[in-house]
Amino acid sequence: MYIEYFDLKKIVFNQKRNVKIYGFDVEVFIEDVDMKGISGGVYSILEDKWIEKPKKIEPKIDLNLVKTKAKQWMKMIDTYVNNLENEDIETIEKTFKEYKNKLKKFRLAGLKKGGEMSLENLVFKVLRRNGYIDKLYKTPLKQIDDKLSIK
Repeated sequence: MYIEYFDLKKIVFNQKRNVKIYGFDVEVFIEDVDMKGISGGVYSILEDKWIEKPKKIEPKIDLNLVKTKAKQWMKMIDTYVNNLENEDIETIEKTFKEYKNKLKKFRLAGLKKGGEMSLENLVFKVLRRNGYIDKLYKTPLKQIDDKLSIK
């Protein structure tokens, strides 16, 4: 239950705030102190210090593969949101959860396997920077709101 709660808090915070470092989005998330971090750096707000300082690395990135995978996800998200109008609320919610979980597993698998510069995490960042994460999260909610509204 706590994991779901903190996931929701993270989503709300990241949607309401527009924090950037050198023009790049900062993503805030909460992790258990006993969990091995998968991020490049860990900063403790409570202690106001770096627990694990980020290290500069020279990644080997296949930009064409990142673009190809990002385009596949974009097409999938576009297809999903463009067909929501004809779906009932239950189907919209069910499919949204499936897409959200699929994207989350995709990203986490990459973070665990290859860290922040993994193909999967880079694809996620491309999707976020191009508005596709917002599109995936906000469009179904808007459709459900429209279906529940009386005009």
